[in-house]
Amino acid sequence: MEAKKEESSGENVSRWALGLFIFLFVLLLIICLSAIKAHLSVGGVVAVVVVVIVLIAIIILQVIYHLIPLYLAPQSWFFTYVDEGCARIILKGGKYEKTLMNYKGCRQDCIGNIEKVRGARRGEKQTFWGGITFFGMPSLHRVLVYHQKWNALRESEIKSYDEYLDRIFLGIDYYCFIFALKDKEAVEDINKVGLSLVVVVPARIYNPYKAIYLTKNWVDALSAILRPIVENFVSMFRWDQDLIGMKVGKDLDKEHKAKKKTIGKFIDPEDVVEGADLRNTFWKFFKNITTSQHNVKEGPKGEGENLIINGVIVYKDGFTIYKVDPDPTYRDIAAKEYEETRLGEARIKKAELEAKARKLEGGGVRDNILERIAGIPLAALAKVLGIPESEVPAYLKQCPDALQELKYYEEEGRKREAMDADAYHEYQYPPGQEISSLLDRFRLPKEGEKEKNKEK
Repeated sequence: MEAKKEESSGENVSRWALGLFIFLFVLLLIICLSAIKAHLSVGGVVAVVVVVIVLIAIIILQVIYHLIPLYLAPQSWFFTYVDEGCARIILKGGKYEKTLMNYKGCRQDCIGNIEKVRGARRGEKQTFWGGITFFGMPSLHRVLVYHQKWNALRESEIKSYDEYLDRIFLGIDYYCFIFALKDKEAVEDINKVGLSLVVVVPARIYNPYKAIYLTKNWVDALSAILRPIVENFVSMFRWDQDLIGMKVGKDLDKEHKAKKKTIGKFIDPEDVVEGADLRNTFWKFFKNITTSQHNVKEGPKGEGENLIINGVIVYKDGFTIYKVDPDPTYRDIAAKEYEETRLGEARIKKAELEAKARKLEGGGVRDNILERIAGIPLAALAKVLGIPESEVPAYLKQCPDALQELKYYEEEGRKREAMDADAYHEYQYPPGQEISSLLDRFRLPKEGEKEKNKEK
């Protein structure tokens, strides 16, 4: 729809311009004939012609001024639009000739790198029409159009794109490289669990020519570099304890010893200790491998830590592994184990709290002890008498003296249970002073005694 609108507006402008030229030519012819018919002198005729030509020139300039942005630039005839933050590659007879760019705060150096301006330096000069730039003859020059497929992070969601582009975006974008779960090609963790995951790569085009022409497709080339690095890195960690939160969990070193796994020369030992940030570890691993094997160099200073790969700057900030997801079977097992662990911990905590409550609350301890020893005296007396427990009540009715022995067993049982609950205290008093000693235990101290006790 947009192309049809631009085409119709361009046709209207061209028809309007052609009609204006015919009108001006007819007007000039009429004025000249009128001047001759009025028997003006040669000088007078020339003056009239000059005035008319000047008027026609002014009108033509006005037409051109409006014709370029309304018709020529949208159709890429002689002129073309270069939007802010973008670049366009111009071909001459199919051969690369130049790169047109429009990015505030940046400049293009002699080898085509798009550098950010620092200090008092200025960026690219603006043309009279702003982003409209003259690029050449339509029959000889043309704007490059290329095909690109990529995934990008948009508001915490991954969106896929498949487009033909006539411009190159120069700003930073968060490209997503998806490694799907497949039977033979799945990325596996240290326990051989197949995973699907996403690697988020913040990047921007640093050299448009290299990004387009050094490889068939710079997105596919970067994906090919990432694949073996991700497989190697993920194989040293556990998906559920390390990779999901990108932080090293407990006992990873024991896991390595059990699996006879070594971290290799590209990772420092301190980067895999418990609690270490795996985002930094992953970046170091990626950087060490690419700089040693792919002739990758560090990028421009002042933009954070970064690397240049095939004309593209890859940044450290935001470089991470995202959406780690195992096979559904493993995910269900992990969820079940987690739920059982939480329930087990809850039961243990509840038992500890109940035991603590029984220990701290005297009445609670006593009631619990009485409840637990209720059957102990009867069983002990039945064993001494050699009769069943069910016959003990009848025996007590016949022999009231046996109640004293029952109370003795009850007291012993309560004492032993209190000892087990750490709630038993025994006090011994001198003969003849039992009552006075007991009263001393409950007597409130006087003011002088309180101060002495504080000093002690």
